[in-house]
Amino acid sequence: MVARRNKVRDVAAEPQEQSVEVVPVEAVEAIVVEDAIVVAEEAGDLLAEEPTELSEEEQKERERLERQIVDSFYQAGVALRELRDRKLFRSTHRTFEEYARDILGFSRIRLYQLMGAAQVYENIRENVNAPLTLLPTTEYQCRPLVKLSEREQVRAWKLAVKESGEKAPTSNMVKQAVLEVQQRATKKKPNPFTVGDIARIRVKDNPQLAGQGGHLAIVKEASSFSCIVETALGERLVGIQHLESASLKAEVEDETRQLVRRLAKLHEQRSDEALVVHLLKFYATEARLTANEEEVLEVLERQGKSSTGSDDEGTEEGEAEG
Repeated sequence: MVARRNKVRDVAAEPQEQSVEVVPVEAVEAIVVEDAIVVAEEAGDLLAEEPTELSEEEQKERERLERQIVDSFYQAGVALRELRDRKLFRSTHRTFEEYARDILGFSRIRLYQLMGAAQVYENIRENVNAPLTLLPTTEYQCRPLVKLSEREQVRAWKLAVKESGEKAPTSNMVKQAVLEVQQRATKKKPNPFTVGDIARIRVKDNPQLAGQGGHLAIVKEASSFSCIVETALGERLVGIQHLESASLKAEVEDETRQLVRRLAKLHEQRSDEALVVHLLKFYATEARLTANEEEVLEVLERQGKSSTGSDDEGTEEGEAEG
């Protein structure tokens, strides 16, 4: 079990410069839930005995809980938890995960996302004096909170609601609130970056940034403990502990900002082309390009414009024919 958990962590943390493939989001998210899973597995509570028949009452309960799963993320998490804890899968499957995959179509990661979100929801509901509309309404809002303690979950949720103007916050707002709560807990220095600053990404212990070490990042928004930055691979929310000043000379800063924006635009147009993405990762660390590199970039940009133009023309022709 420990070996399998370490394998997941190794995959998520592996540098990406030698590969054009990005670590799957599920592999990264596995790290968050892996520790919770291993405790349950080692205790043996995900296994039933050999398949045995359910009573008529248990079979009805199973069918009721299965219907409930599709109603909402919270009810789904509660239903999944009860199906697991009562082993109501045992009449057809030996393990809870096999049952969920075969009958409900849920991956292992999705199971624990939903059950974790249900636990977060219950904790917030019990500790926040707010109308129902200010409680989480999606699993995505709860997902960033799972890794926090119960007290920190409530604190981060209140902060996200406040930042959203007392409206239901987006998942990105919750992520930013989580970063701020974590920073405050470790008493980090306040954000040294302001809008327009040029920084470089530091991967450190963040597997979601694997393969992006040293990438230039233009600060678009700055809050107390995090920044929304634009990089060659698009926008992302980054904690200040994962940023460092690029320390560029003043005469090249404008050129660097323009270059990062050009690369980001090219990535948006051609992110499905592995060779282009590989080249973008190489250019992403460069403050300015050589003449040869600039020539290659211009060719890629022209191809991107040509491809976009062809798509637009095809759409217009289709509309005209219609």
